[in-house]
Amino acid sequence: TAVAMVGGSRIALTSDNATHLVLGVTTADLPVSAPLAFVGFGIHSPEHSWDDYAATDVAGKAVIVMDGAPWDVDLSIPFGYDKALHKAVEAYQHGAKAVVYATDRYGQPDQPPATAFLMGFATEPIAILETDQPGHSMVPPIVFVSYETANRLLGNGTIQAYQRQSRESMESVGFDIPEAQF
Repeated sequence: TAVAMVGGSRIALTSDNATHLVLGVTTADLPVSAPLAFVGFGIHSPEHSWDDYAATDVAGKAVIVMDGAPWDVDLSIPFGYDKALHKAVEAYQHGAKAVVYATDRYGQPDQPPATAFLMGFATEPIAILETDQPGHSMVPPIVFVSYETANRLLGNGTIQAYQRQSRESMESVGFDIPEAQF
């Protein structure tokens, strides 16, 4: 179960509005309790001169990332800067403890194959096995949510507005969410 507190409001992230994916996580990483931050697309791409992590220190935080990229992408390719798994690995490398991945096609039949691929792992419980290096995960836990749910977590502004702003200005948007805990 995942819960966020934003500005004094409790937002439960249950199976009705979220899919939880614990992939490559050790028990040392659970449970997660962390401040909440927004890191735009959650992309660090030197070849595109793009870094959503430049303005916000996410170490020890749960991050909200929006789907896609500020440039045109091929949604049929399962891996790349703009895909959920890459964004989760990038967040982990920046010290994030959890990822909330916002997608406008959450749970819909036409969701991108890359997202459906990962969400498929969340349909069945999988045992968490310890590695020989406890506490060294591959990625942080990922929670997939709709834009509607993500907008409630942001407290201010909308995913749609931040996407538009980033794409029009070609500048990243990122900030700590005041009075927010995941």
